[in-house]
Amino acid sequence: MLHINDSRLLNTLDELSEIGATSQGGVTRLCLSDDEVEAKRYIIELMKRAGLEVHVDPVANVIGVLNSAAETKLVACGSHVDTVIDGGRYDGSYGVLAAIEALRSFKESEIKLGHPLAAIAFANEEGVRFPAMVGSKYATGLITLKDVFALRGTDGATFEEALTKSKLELESDSFLAKHIPGTYLELHIEQGPVLENEGKQIGIVENIVGTRQIEVGIHGSADHAGTTPMDARKDALLFASKIIQFVNKLSLELGKGSVGTIGFLEVTPNAPNVIPGEVRLIIDFRNSSANIIDLASSKLNEMVKDTANKDRVQISIRQRADLPPADMTDSIASLIQEITDDLGLTWRRMQSGAGHDAMIMRRIADTGMIFVPSKRGKSHSPMEETAGDDLIHGANVLANTLMKISK
Repeated sequence: MLHINDSRLLNTLDELSEIGATSQGGVTRLCLSDDEVEAKRYIIELMKRAGLEVHVDPVANVIGVLNSAAETKLVACGSHVDTVIDGGRYDGSYGVLAAIEALRSFKESEIKLGHPLAAIAFANEEGVRFPAMVGSKYATGLITLKDVFALRGTDGATFEEALTKSKLELESDSFLAKHIPGTYLELHIEQGPVLENEGKQIGIVENIVGTRQIEVGIHGSADHAGTTPMDARKDALLFASKIIQFVNKLSLELGKGSVGTIGFLEVTPNAPNVIPGEVRLIIDFRNSSANIIDLASSKLNEMVKDTANKDRVQISIRQRADLPPADMTDSIASLIQEITDDLGLTWRRMQSGAGHDAMIMRRIADTGMIFVPSKRGKSHSPMEETAGDDLIHGANVLANTLMKISK
C-alpha cells in the first residue's frame, strides 16, 4: 500500500490556513476575494512544485494534471478552497491538498498509471458570495460561461467583474470539457459527529442530500420608529420573523431528515430608530428526497403570498440554487471500503447532510466520497478540528483508491 508524505500534507494545511485567517481563529476566503485568489495562487504553485501540468479554466477552476499523455478517461479528485465567513481550516482545503499530495506521491514513487489524473480546486463551492457550485456546474456543462459571468454576488459585483479584478491568468477553454472525467473522488471532513461518536476512522458516503436555496425580498415602508402607530406600520423585519418561524416549524413537521435554515438576513436601513423598510433573506432547505424539498418550497410560497397581504408588504421570491440529491457509485464505495480494510482502518457507510462538488460531478462520472472524523462535529466554524492521524488516514485511503482505479 502507498503512504503519502504525512508531514508535507500537514504543513501545506497549516500554510493554506494562514491565508484569510481571522482574529477569531477561523478562515474567511469568499469566492474571488483577495484572500481566495491568494489561496488559488498558492495551490497553483504547489501543483507546479508537485510536477503537475497546471490549467486555470475560464471560471477559475484550478486543475493540476499528472500523466496527461495517457489516452484514457481522466480520473479526477479534489474539492475547493473558498470558505464560509469565519469558517474552518479543513473544509474543502483538505480535499484539494490531499489530492495534490496523492498525485505528487505517485510521481515521486514513479508509479506507472494507465490513466491521466487531475487534482482540482473547484471555484465557489460554498455559495456565500455567489450561488453555490459554480465551478463544478461549469465543468459538467450545467451552466454556460455566459450565465456564470452574469451571476451577481451578495456584494453586488458580477462573477465576470470579480474574475477581472482577480487578475488570474485564465485559459479560454475548459480543460474538463475537453477531458471529461470518468471517475471523480472527493475527500472531506465529515462536518458532523457520527464518525467520532462511533469511533470510526473513515466514512464511506453513499448519498448526498439535496439543497434548495430560496431568496425572499420583503418590501415594506421605512418610517419613524416613534411617530408611526403600530397599526399603520409596514414592517419588513416583522414579516421576515414570521418566515423564520415558519421555516423552522415546517422543517420539524416534514421530518424525515428535513432541515431548514435562514443564515442570511439583510435589513435596510438597519437603524435602531427606523422601522425596517426592506429585508432580504435566504432560506436553505435540505433533504434526501427531491419530493420533500419540492413540498417545502411549495408550502413556503403559499405562506409568503397569503401572509404578505395581511402584513401590507410586497414580496419577491426567486430560487437561488437547486442541487438535487445524489447517490454515489456503488462500485466506487465498495472499492473505498476494500482499500480501507487493506489499510487496517475502521469504517462505516453514511449519508452526507452537506452539499459537495461530488454531487455535481456525479452527473458525468462514477463518483465516490471519503469522510474523516470532525471533532465534536464542528464545521463552518473556527472550532472546526480533525486529528492529524485522521487527516493522514483519509489521504492514504484517497491515494490508494486513486491508484487502484488508475492502473
